Amino acid sequence: MDWLNPQSLNGCCLEVKLLDINPSTGETVIDIPKLEVVSNATSYIGHNYLTLSSFGDIELKAGTCLSFGDPDFGYIPGHRKQVILVNDTVVDDIPIEVEVYPLTHNIIEKDVAEVVEGVMPLNGVQVIDLLSQEVQVEATNFTTKRGVTNTFIRQIKTCSVNGIALTGDKALETIIKPVGMFSDLLYGRDIYAAVTMPDGERFAGIAKISGLSLPANQNEVKRFSFNLLFQGDYFEWYPPFCFDSY
Repeated sequence: MDWLNPQSLNGCCLEVKLLDINPSTGETVIDIPKLEVVSNATSYIGHNYLTLSSFGDIELKAGTCLSFGDPDFGYIPGHRKQVILVNDTVVDDIPIEVEVYPLTHNIIEKDVAEVVEGVMPLNGVQVIDLLSQEVQVEATNFTTKRGVTNTFIRQIKTCSVNGIALTGDKALETIIKPVGMFSDLLYGRDIYAAVTMPDGERFAGIAKISGLSLPANQNEVKRFSFNLLFQGDYFEWYPPFCFDSY
């Protein structure tokens, strides 16, 4: 492991999925099943293929990011590892060889990655900034020198995204634009959004799209920007390292 050196964010991925609505209640279905993809053979740094299987049929889109770790601890030997698929593929209980972008870490046999079926990668992303904002109240407390203490009552997690609009990007045209601005039927719907970093760090949750902007400058290229407002308690963080292994 190359410790204490800057990490390039080339290969940082954002995946999105439109969540279903319960027809009886009109509420978002927040039950998001996760499936496991297993590495059936060891692949080494620089290799551009993996042998994968799962316990059921899983359809994975080109550009999908897999964050691999040890099934018992979530880490091997103390960090997670990111893999990006080159082509659409279906993984089932029969091991299949799939093409990936050249590996930056060894993927060990029996390493496991959790996936959410149906996510689509958003291409062209240049910036992904995760921001936490606390809502706080002040109360008098004369045991402190200034007589006031602050209490956090909730936290707002926001992810700012911007990038270049690529021609024919399915996630942009069928989820981001309709949900963020254009569709009367889909506007304001909840989506599942997941960000995977090159070191395997991953954060994901249920989010709303706000502040969609589509700037158009004749001397530039088509761009997009928007915010993801993560909702409620459904937010997950997979840390990239486990320091107990060292």
